Amino acid sequence: MKLCVKYSTHAVYLYSAPSGPPQNVTLSVNDSRSITLNWNHPLPEDINGIILDYTINISYSNGVTSFQTGSNSTVYIVGSLQAFVAYTCVIAAHTSVGQGPFSNSITLTTPEDIPGAPPVMIAQANLQSRSVDLSWVSPIQNQLNGVLRSYRIEAYEINTGRTLVYQTLSTQTTFNLNSLHPYYEYTVRVSAVTVGPGPLSTAITVRTPQDGKLTNYM
Repeated sequence: MKLCVKYSTHAVYLYSAPSGPPQNVTLSVNDSRSITLNWNHPLPEDINGIILDYTINISYSNGVTSFQTGSNSTVYIVGSLQAFVAYTCVIAAHTSVGQGPFSNSITLTTPEDIPGAPPVMIAQANLQSRSVDLSWVSPIQNQLNGVLRSYRIEAYEINTGRTLVYQTLSTQTTFNLNSLHPYYEYTVRVSAVTVGPGPLSTAITVRTPQDGKLTNYM
């Protein structure tokens, strides 16, 4: 409410905090790490003064983050978000007296991105002259940045300088690396794949034996 008090020929306006929320809040995606918020000012009868800026609260599974926009603009870009996370936003207007009520909430999930961390290579077993069994540990869930679809394995053949590339058909964390050469040395790395391959793991070295020999690693 805005009150007008007259003293002789002068009028003094008494402002208060907004009594209504911002209107028509929308969210749009810029990329997997940022979103744009758009909204309208509160209804004219609910402003009760001059809007100075807005408070934006963004909540997600790990808590709530609050922003002051610093102006009365009705557009704001929020960055430094996480990929493939649902964010819920509310907005409130400020006058010089205080903050008004928050808007209705609106939720948006940021797009997927490539994983932010590599798998951890843990073991090789059943080493033969032309194949070896590999196993590893997936990146933790909040590092995947999306839906895990498969793994990509790269085996660099030191003897020839060529790289063999394999793609798993599932999210299983074991793989039989085949089509190797006897008595060759390889460096092997693995990456998790969502919308694309993420960073490669630390390399392990595989040295195939001569034909007819089998080596077991525990």
